[in-house]
Amino acid sequence: IIQVTDFTPYKPTCNPPGDKFGYGDVNADGIISSADIQKARTFFLAQNNLTPEQKRADVDGDNLIGNLDLILISGGNASGFKVCK
Repeated sequence: IIQVTDFTPYKPTCNPPGDKFGYGDVNADGIISSADIQKARTFFLAQNNLTPEQKRADVDGDNLIGNLDLILISGGNASGFKVCK
């Protein structure tokens, strides 16, 4: 699992359909921070029928919360999220 150190919070760039909070902003506080990575870890390997909160963690759009999602969220730039392209 990814270890997060020296993480600079950043803003989401796009939202899941019908959700006012952006992809990567798992805890819905308006920014993407280490707290979101910690929250996403609790969803690790969740799949199908994702809750709105879990959908915000699925930044690669494969309907599974996995390593790639955690890597992308911890990358420091929402433009790398496949769901925002």
